[in-house]
Amino acid sequence: MKDQRTPLVEMKNISISFGGIHAVENASVDLFPGEVVALLGHNGAGKSTLIKILSGAYRRDGGDILINGEDADIRNPRDAKKYGIETIYQTLAVADNVDAAANLYLGRELKTKWGTLDDVAMEASAREVMGRLNPNFRRFKEPVKALSGGQRQSVAIARAILKDAPVIVLDGNTGSAKTDILQRLARRGHQVFDLEALANHRGSLFGAMPGGQPSQKLFESRLAVALEQLDPARPLLVEAESSCCSFVDWRIEEQHSDLRLVVTGSPQQLAALNVG
Repeated sequence: MKDQRTPLVEMKNISISFGGIHAVENASVDLFPGEVVALLGHNGAGKSTLIKILSGAYRRDGGDILINGEDADIRNPRDAKKYGIETIYQTLAVADNVDAAANLYLGRELKTKWGTLDDVAMEASAREVMGRLNPNFRRFKEPVKALSGGQRQSVAIARAILKDAPVIVLDGNTGSAKTDILQRLARRGHQVFDLEALANHRGSLFGAMPGGQPSQKLFESRLAVALEQLDPARPLLVEAESSCCSFVDWRIEEQHSDLRLVVTGSPQQLAALNVG
C-alpha cells in the first residue's frame, strides 16, 4: 500500500553526467520522517553521487528535489543546510588544525554579547553532544589531526547532529578504524598486512598522506617485499576492502615455496581486476 504521507525529502528522476558518463540516471528516492534508509549498490553505481546532489556538493542535470512537498533549490552545501540536510561524507571533511568544538561550530560560531567568539559556550555544547556519541572522549583541547580515526569520525557525526537536523546522510562506511586496529595488533606482536601503509594512504575516509602515493610499480615492489617477509606458519591479519575484492586466504603451496595470495570474487569482478 502506497504511503499517503508527504515525504520529508523527495528526489524525482534525478540525473547527472560527467562528460559522457551517466553517473545517475532517473533515480527517485522518498524519505519519510523517522525512517532509516539504506542506499545499496555496487561500487560506481552512483550512491555517493546521488547523496552529493542532495547535499549540494553536485548540481543535478535533471530531476526535482522536494522538501516537505515544496520545491527545494539546492545549489550548494549551504542551501542544503538551510533545508535541514546534514551530510557526513566518506572523505570526512574536518578541519585538522582546530579542536572538536571549533569543528562543530565551523561557519556557525557562537558569539558573546561583545561580538567575540564564545569559546566557553561552544566547548560546553561540544562536550554535551560528543558525550552522547562517545562518553569516553576527553581530548577537547587537542587539534583534530591528533585524534584517532574513530575519534575524528565522532567529531564529524557530532557536527551533523549538533542542530538536530531532520535529515542526516551518511555517505559510505565512514571510518570503522580498521587501520588503527591493525596497527595496535602489530604492536602487540601479531602478524598483519597493512595495504594502506604500503600505499601511503588512509583509505576513502581520510585520503592521501604527506609525500603522496607511490607509483603502481613502487607499490607492487613494496607489496612483493612485504609478502616475502610473511611467516606462513603464523596467522595473518589483513584489512577487508570493498565487495569487489577480498583477501580471504593465503598459504604456502606444497609443491614450491611461493606465497600464494588467494583473491575471491565473481567472474565479472575478477575480470575487471584482471585477475585469473
